[in-house]
Amino acid sequence: MLFDYEKQKEFEVINRNNLGGFYRFLNNKLSCKSGVGPLRIHSGSLVTEDITKAEVLNDYFCSVFTKDDGVLPIFPKRVTNDVSIGTIDFSPQAVLKALKSIKRVSNACDPDGYTTNAVKKLMYSLVSPLCVLFKFVFSYGKIPAAWKTANVIPIF
Repeated sequence: MLFDYEKQKEFEVINRNNLGGFYRFLNNKLSCKSGVGPLRIHSGSLVTEDITKAEVLNDYFCSVFTKDDGVLPIFPKRVTNDVSIGTIDFSPQAVLKALKSIKRVSNACDPDGYTTNAVKKLMYSLVSPLCVLFKFVFSYGKIPAAWKTANVIPIF
């Protein structure tokens, strides 16, 4: 009985001739509602506990990625020596426009411990200091090393 119902639903999706509806139907059939399914480890046994699955995935990702040795690859120049950036507009209006374009208001902290919610509430107070900071960094010609780092935190 259930088989006939499922078969009937499939025919309805096909007969509607709606490509978007077909892909929604297909994705619902293919998706795993419970998250990450059981994982098979080296010994051949299956792992089903969330913490153990996270550790297995972490071990795998660590094994396939390389550790950063701090040596940057050599990048060939893509422009001639006479090409340069003259100025970038770090006016209060431009910075305010960028701050207003922050879409998601969240209480999750960034690596510096600030939330987008706090930045949105303080944006008018932050405009002037950010203008000064951006102008200084641009005139100095180098990006601070701290701006190039990231905290990668596994989420179980």
